[in-house]
Amino acid sequence: PIQLAIMKELYEGARFTVVGDIAQSIERSGELSIYDAIPDILKKSKTVRLSLNRSYRASFEINEFAKNIADGGGECISFPRYEEMPEVLSSISEYSLLEMMLERVQRYFGEGYETAAILCKTMKQADILYERLKGRTEFKIVGGRDEQTDKGCMVMPVYAAKGLEFDAVLVYG
Repeated sequence: PIQLAIMKELYEGARFTVVGDIAQSIERSGELSIYDAIPDILKKSKTVRLSLNRSYRASFEINEFAKNIADGGGECISFPRYEEMPEVLSSISEYSLLEMMLERVQRYFGEGYETAAILCKTMKQADILYERLKGRTEFKIVGGRDEQTDKGCMVMPVYAAKGLEFDAVLVYG
């Protein structure tokens, strides 16, 4: 909100179009109430708020899964594309979890998938996981958005995956 207050001061009398997607928040959990504060911050008597709630990027199952994680996540109408329901896997040890992940990646490539990603919370976690996995199958470590990501399995922090698309994704941690 402070950014909006600064813009109001810099551009007094200007009209503003503020666009945001609370579901695109990476670093912290998003709050819809931030949008309620905008008319007060900008001191505008006439405002219009539109909520776009149709998803074209993810399958129905992925959207439903995400809603459960995000405490409902608001109303979302899914594009009618259906795939497998995401799974949550757990293991009794780190070793067996890594074996399970390797088996999944190899299965995906055996089914004809060309790209896969293992997403980690931080670059440090991605580096550690990459060191444990390398040599077992072809993995690449990716740290930033400017790196080439072609076929294969990339191990990367979640922020580096933003805007990229993969045939399969595993989330580690």
